[in-house]
Amino acid sequence: MPHKQNPVASAAILAATMRVPALVSTVLGGLSGEYQRSLGAWQSEWEVIPEITRLAAGATHQLSFFIA
Repeated sequence: MPHKQNPVASAAILAATMRVPALVSTVLGGLSGEYQRSLGAWQSEWEVIPEITRLAAGATHQLSFFIA
């Protein structure tokens, strides 16, 4: 049926929002250093923060299809 469309943008936004809370918990887990950042915990941010940024950018891009 040509008048129907698959909800691709909705599925992509939902997939991104399902992954971000787990990645944020990784960042928060790295804050466990008492007074100064201990060796090892904060290196997890090097991969997690760019991934959170990519997911947020992708969800925002997909959201633009709803707004336009």
